[in-house]
Amino acid sequence: MDLSYSGNLSCSEDTSAIDSSFSSEYRLSEGEQSKPGSPVRSRWEIIDNTNLDKVQRDMLGQVTSILDCSTSVARTLLMHFNWDKDALFGEYADRGVEWLLQAASVTSSNQDSIGCETSDGELFCQSCLCEVPVDGTAAMDCGHTFCIECWREYLKIGISEGRSRRLTCMAYKCGAICSEPKVKLLLEGLHDTVRRYERSLAESFVDDNRRARWCPSVPHCGSAVRVEGDLLCEPRCSCGKHFCFGCGEEPHSPCTCRMWELWTKKIADADESETKSWMTVHTKNCPQCQKPVEKNGGCNLVVCVCGQPFCWLCGQATQKRHTWDQIYGHECGRWKDDVQLNVDKVRRMMKRYQHYYHMWRSHCKSLEVEKKLQGWLEGAEDHVDQELEYIGHLPEYHWLDDGLQQLVEARRVLGNSYVFAFYMFGDLYQDQVSPDQNLINQNLFEDQQQQLESQVERLSQLLQDLDKKPADSSIRHLVVNCTRSVDTRCSKLYELIEDDLLGAVEPVHGCIAAYRGGRPCKTTWDELQDTGECVTSSRADFNGCCASEAESEGQVEGRQWSARKRPMTELTNHMAEAKIKWPCPSERVAVAPRH
Repeated sequence: MDLSYSGNLSCSEDTSAIDSSFSSEYRLSEGEQSKPGSPVRSRWEIIDNTNLDKVQRDMLGQVTSILDCSTSVARTLLMHFNWDKDALFGEYADRGVEWLLQAASVTSSNQDSIGCETSDGELFCQSCLCEVPVDGTAAMDCGHTFCIECWREYLKIGISEGRSRRLTCMAYKCGAICSEPKVKLLLEGLHDTVRRYERSLAESFVDDNRRARWCPSVPHCGSAVRVEGDLLCEPRCSCGKHFCFGCGEEPHSPCTCRMWELWTKKIADADESETKSWMTVHTKNCPQCQKPVEKNGGCNLVVCVCGQPFCWLCGQATQKRHTWDQIYGHECGRWKDDVQLNVDKVRRMMKRYQHYYHMWRSHCKSLEVEKKLQGWLEGAEDHVDQELEYIGHLPEYHWLDDGLQQLVEARRVLGNSYVFAFYMFGDLYQDQVSPDQNLINQNLFEDQQQQLESQVERLSQLLQDLDKKPADSSIRHLVVNCTRSVDTRCSKLYELIEDDLLGAVEPVHGCIAAYRGGRPCKTTWDELQDTGECVTSSRADFNGCCASEAESEGQVEGRQWSARKRPMTELTNHMAEAKIKWPCPSERVAVAPRH
């Protein structure tokens, strides 16, 4: 089975170039929503087992059509450039195809077989050191020839060890990549090995591609996400998993990936860290037996259980003769102040951590309850549809869905903002920001944080108290108004962080994902007229109604909030007929705004 003739550089597959633009199926992640007309920073596509091969074929088709090469060579080139076809085409335009082939360890053409031919017309395999008939040998594109059995064993071992994407020639110091068609031909009959080889090549599109990442869901859903534009985003997989594309962890903006990594490690060892901090503040090690000793009163002379007296201020061994003010034969000197300052610093750091951890944990608990409310509402609407034979997803009450979605997103942002503050105004950037400027930045940030916190708590209260005001038709105006206000506050907080805080320091730890916000509610007369949902006959009547509503509630001037045909009582009546009760808000963990 002689393979030396195959594997040229001509394009043997009939594959046409396909447009690389993303289709309408892409889910958009819009950043900076508070700035109308701002460009979309990121968009992504969900790649599953059904379209993974198609996505690769599309990109391989573009490379083969432009470089006039085989699919195997195109795949090797793309894997070398981490599936960045723009970088590949850029190097091709600057340096030519020969440089690309050499850089990716691909031979430019079939070469003569390199092997030791014996007098009997057989070839000497330099791997097993046996004379083998010519038809029992095979050569790769580089020309090195070995017996088929040695090739098969070599390829099987390489694939089993995870080297499917970099299977190189067996020859010493050759390094040429083995041709994909030849590898499959040599492994003919080994179906499991071939499938593993093909799967590894297919998964290279995600594993080696900086713009693609597997969904981190557990158990794994089998899908991946490919991003176009800004890589700092927080996509949502088709399985519902929401994650940070940069680090693969749960969404953590406005924290950077570095901040979240430090925070998760810190809270993972929370008990141990707090114990160590308490030991540092309240105990000293005996200079003789090294056991920790706690001082519960008295003077500064402490005697360990082993009998060794020592000074509590500096920790040095002393004699027992002492008075209340001094220990005879011992003088702490300047060490006394250093130790006290160190203890005070540790105490302040521990209290500071406990403050931010408590605030973050409180918002996490509130988020859990509000997610349950969101899930309950989705189930209640489905149940109402089934029991009362309603068509659709109760679109006339989408403002309630919008409010809950905005509340969940804002609660997550608010909780993570305390993690951001813990590191931003701590020691992470102390070398890049002066103490005075750091204090100014902290005050600006906490002002924005406080405004967001008060609006989030107000929206949470409105949504969880709907069972107390079922007949109040103005509840929709209040919810929509507060939803928009929360969205604006979140956007302003992100602007402050990106432009004034992280933008003022060197991007050592990177920036943050863009703020996406919740689904927008219709708030203008024209928008509601298009859907037939406005209850007023003219724009003037509508604006006057909204203005009076905003004035009565003390809301932001210039906002126009719409009304719906159906009051809240109708949803309540539907729920009563279907025997559905509004959830009790007693589990909610409220965080009082700062004053």
